[in-house]
Amino acid sequence: MRILMVSPDYTDSLYGGIGIYVDLLINQILFYTTYDITLIICRYKDNTSTVLKHKVVCERFDYYSIPYRFGDSFSEFDVNGLSPNPLTPVRLCEFNTTVFKFIMEIVKDKKYDLIHVHDAYSAPAVFGVKHLLAIPLIATIHAMTENQMFLTSLRDFLIKNSDTLTTNSEKMKLRIISEFGVAKQIHVINPTININDYDYQEMEPLGVSGDPFIITYLGRLAKYKGIHIFLDSIAILNELFDYGAIHFNIIGTGKVDLDKIIAERKLVNVTVHGQLSNREALNILNSSYVQVVPSLNEPFGIVVLEGMSVGTCVIGSNSSFGELINDMVDGILFESNDPSDLAAKIQMAISDPFLRNTIAKNAHDKSQKNIEKFAIDHIKLYGAISTGLGKINN
Repeated sequence: MRILMVSPDYTDSLYGGIGIYVDLLINQILFYTTYDITLIICRYKDNTSTVLKHKVVCERFDYYSIPYRFGDSFSEFDVNGLSPNPLTPVRLCEFNTTVFKFIMEIVKDKKYDLIHVHDAYSAPAVFGVKHLLAIPLIATIHAMTENQMFLTSLRDFLIKNSDTLTTNSEKMKLRIISEFGVAKQIHVINPTININDYDYQEMEPLGVSGDPFIITYLGRLAKYKGIHIFLDSIAILNELFDYGAIHFNIIGTGKVDLDKIIAERKLVNVTVHGQLSNREALNILNSSYVQVVPSLNEPFGIVVLEGMSVGTCVIGSNSSFGELINDMVDGILFESNDPSDLAAKIQMAISDPFLRNTIAKNAHDKSQKNIEKFAIDHIKLYGAISTGLGKINN
């Protein structure tokens, strides 16, 4: 079988949850099967490339990174700060035209058995490729962020025009059914992560080593990610502990003006790291006592799995991670959008090292168990759709 995979994200440079998912999926398919894979990376954002890049990773896997300079064609137009940007549909049209032309050039004189597209930025382009190559299309919906009306329309188009649909959680499945009216076959395949070079290490109680208790946030700096809740909880905790006793890391970029907020609140025990490589971020997580993931509405949460896999105690919001975290067993849940409860749960983790270490150990063990199932579920689906058995009946 030869698979054409299309993703907005991959691990060759800056990437997020979809890139981690795609990287693991490709590695596991190569490990468990003899399939060949061509990956097309088409970044709608954070793409500064001007030329098509091609890399042959091994005999059965190669990838192309399509150039697209976001907004270059439209910088002369002033939209007066309008949100959503009224030029976004035009940009998406240009983007999909670019993606379609490059994909058709890449696949020329090659035969593929199916397309697997991750999320909807390139939905029109992939739809065209599917019909010209006359092969089935699998679509994976990874997330549905609020107030993205144009991307929501693309997801609706992709969902209705794919042959098989997958998503990452029961929660996302219910949202897709509710928002897009798809009540037929939706395959739920829970993501996992394969980080096996971080062993679990028991962390000492606060004050024993003389080093501060490190608490880390990793993610986009956006309201829906709950960064404001984390900052509010820091202010509460700083009333309970000496500044030197606890220290907070914030890893990520976004529209929130952290420097201004930190200065106004005099949060002197906070380090803002900005955008780091995945390895640098994991190293910081591995040395942290606690990872805080306060998202208001997260479909699954690869970042939670990252914390679990490096042996860190994860504290996450109950609105986002109730399906992933078994409360007080392999993580700690707090009441969503409640900085006081988040501060209380962090204080509990600080005060009870036995509980914290037990949770971290359980989480680390859990993160290593689901890799094979993740791979086999996809492989079965590929086999079914290639024989016409995995199709959604609209």
